[in-house]
Parts: sequence; C-alpha cells; structure tokens
Amino acid sequence: MLSQPRPAAALLAAALLLPLHAPAPQKGLVWDPPKLDAKLNVPPGSPACELDKVLAPAAARASELVDNLQNFTARERIEFRIFGAGGFGDTRRSSSESFDYTATIVKHGETFSVQESRNPSQAAMGFPMESQDVGLPEMALIFLPDLHPDYDMKCEAAMLWDNRATWLVSFRQRKDRPNQTAVFSANGHSYPAPLRGRAWIAQDTGAVVHMDIALMHDIPAVNVREWYLSIDYAPVRFRTKDVTVWLPQSAQTWAAFDTDHVVVYHNFSNFFLFSVQTIQAPTPPPQ
Repeated sequence: MLSQPRPAAALLAAALLLPLHAPAPQKGLVWDPPKLDAKLNVPPGSPACELDKVLAPAAARASELVDNLQNFTARERIEFRIFGAGGFGDTRRSSSESFDYTATIVKHGETFSVQESRNPSQAAMGFPMESQDVGLPEMALIFLPDLHPDYDMKCEAAMLWDNRATWLVSFRQRKDRPNQTAVFSANGHSYPAPLRGRAWIAQDTGAVVHMDIALMHDIPAVNVREWYLSIDYAPVRFRTKDVTVWLPQSAQTWAAFDTDHVVVYHNFSNFFLFSVQTIQAPTPPPQ
C-alpha cells in the first residue's frame, strides 16, 4: 500500500517572468486543451464495457512497469509558447530546445517515487521549461491496485484510438481518498492537484495508449486557474529483458494563469531502458 504521496507534477511559475520580445511562434502550439466533457461518439454495436475486466490487465501492466523499470533515458524535445494578456494572438515568447531526459522509479519499502531530471546543453542553460516536471512517467500508474481506489472510475465504451481497439475509462479523484498522484510546487510548498480525465486502454494488452487529464479545480496558491495534460504512449522494449513497456512518446500541457496562458509540447526519442538486478554472492563455508 502506498502510504505517502508521491512527487509528481510541478509547474515552473518563473516561466512567466520572461522578456516581452517574442520570436516566431512554434507551429501547432495553440490553446486547444482536451475537451473532457465532450460527448462521446460511441460506435454502433459497441460491446459492453466491464470496468473490473478492464482494470485487471491495466493494473498488471502498471505493476510490470514498476517491477521492471528502475530508470530510463531519452532524448526530449521541448517547445513552448506563452500568450500574454492580449489574448491568444499576443505571444510573449516561444522557443524550443533538446535535453537528455532521465526518469527514475525509486522504491521506499512499500512506497515509491518517480523522479525526473534533464541535462541541458550549454545553449539550453536557463531555458524556462528545463525544470518543468509534469509527471509523465507516473500518470498511467493510477491504475495500480493501490492507487485506482483513489478515483471514481467508469468504463465508458469500446473505442478506436489510432486504429487500435481500446476501452475508454473515465476517472475522477475521490474527495474521501488521499491525493497521491500530482502536486504543484512553489516556494518550497506543495499543493495537492486533484485530477480527472480519460484513458484509452488497449483491449488486447491492457496497456494505456493515451490519456487526457485536467485539474478538477483551480489552485490559487500557485495562481493556476486551469491545467491540462495529453499524453501519447508507445511500446519500448528492454535490451536485457524480454519485456516491453509503454512509455510516453509525446505530451502537451496547457496552463492558464491569472494573466498568461502557457502551452508546452514534449517529444521523446532514443529511449534507453535500465533495470537493476540484485545478485546475492554465495556465502563461503565456515573454516
């Protein structure tokens, strides 16, 4: 049982303290967050969706990720665009940069944490999104057996995602359960970030292939009025183990502050996965 909240999403408020000069905006960085309340277009004759039968393989895939993956590295490309008070035609700044990205699952007895880090190039020093951890590796872990009871979940329908047969599951943080998934951090303080969203889960494997997530309400302490996250996952195979894990391939966040809106796009490539196997040396016989 996870007994302590795990560090997850943190948003760099300092990104708003940027020069007003804005280079050309990055293509596709527009304010178009996922519409989680949009009516679903369920295909005619869609088979019945039973939550327990969907959660069982999803929990198994999440558990495999924790068991098999200690850390992974990837090449990460970040693009961002900041809109000013003049609306979505008022770009304060936009830029892009690449990083060596590392995510590590650290176990603490029955609990664990997911830690993210970026190694910037010399040219990327001071890049405003360098310290923006959005909790990408752990979002799919809400389907772990110890975590999914924190959410009200409903299996909505059988749907296609990128031509793959999936089950669409909606989820919402329960008020009577601990918030163990995400926090916003500012000035040395952490603030729980209750989430709601939708997950597309592969019917054949139970792997999460896509997630759309949003805050359930604003967080005035960090001046966040809205926050959204959309993640696409892709299979990555271990070199040393006969196992495949689904990891974030790309992600986009949308954050609305009091006077600014920030859109950030992440793309990952060149994955390298590490696992740590414990080998116990034989004890020599007594002399």
